[in-house]
Amino acid sequence: EEHVLAGKKFCNKLWNIARFVLQQNENFPSTSFDKTQDKPLRASKLQKEDRDILKKLEKLSKAVSKNIEEYKFGQTLHDIYDFVWHEFADKYIEYAKTRDDEETKKILSYVLTTSLKLLHPFMPFVTEEIWSKLPIEKKKLLIISKL
Repeated sequence: EEHVLAGKKFCNKLWNIARFVLQQNENFPSTSFDKTQDKPLRASKLQKEDRDILKKLEKLSKAVSKNIEEYKFGQTLHDIYDFVWHEFADKYIEYAKTRDDEETKKILSYVLTTSLKLLHPFMPFVTEEIWSKLPIEKKKLLIISKL
């Protein structure tokens, strides 16, 4: 029962993250979720926190691929959970609240979309619904999008 409750809380956290990122991007028309398909910005323009979250996301993506190939699904989900909750929500989003620039908004969008792609095999209905709310032109279903 405690795992079900933890899953419920995580889904709620993911919804709140998505709402925050969408809210941050609504005032920046040049920041488009369409551009989140590629890694954002050059490293020379980024703050330390920006570089850190992108490095951690890249490391997570590699670990997820490796663990799924080795059928380590529990470990994979645990790694994604830790990243989304502790690194993205607790650290980067709190940092982003102090910033109001386009680079931060692009990184927020990129990390959210990549996180949804990583989470999709484990919680397809929630991630697909959040994905459907993102303002991406010519968007396909999340299940067939590329990481």
